[in-house]
Amino acid sequence: MRTVRLILWIVFSIFVIAFAVLNRQIVDVWLLPTTSTSLPLFIIFFAGIFVGLIAAALVTGWLRLKSYTARRHAERSERETAIERDTARNQLAEERRRHMSTDLDENGREKPRSIIAGNTSETS
Repeated sequence: MRTVRLILWIVFSIFVIAFAVLNRQIVDVWLLPTTSTSLPLFIIFFAGIFVGLIAAALVTGWLRLKSYTARRHAERSERETAIERDTARNQLAEERRRHMSTDLDENGREKPRSIIAGNTSETS
């Protein structure tokens, strides 16, 4: 794989050098309506590619930052939801424990408070 990459770089370099040699003619570049400069064509071509690469890198960085921010927000929301879920489960379990700890008679109904307190005579 390393040799293949090296061969591709060599071929690419040969094409770049050939392009630069074949496009040495001087052209006028108008930066502003009143200002012009003369540069070789291959410099203008490579400067355009360089500006495009910089613009692509900036857009890619902005999109990654946006994605990172959205992912971080989703993770925070997920943690908060998990905490709320655990709190609700704990409250439900506590209510069930309290309900199960009440004294029930043989029919599953709660015993009257007078029987629980030790008074065995039922009042009507």
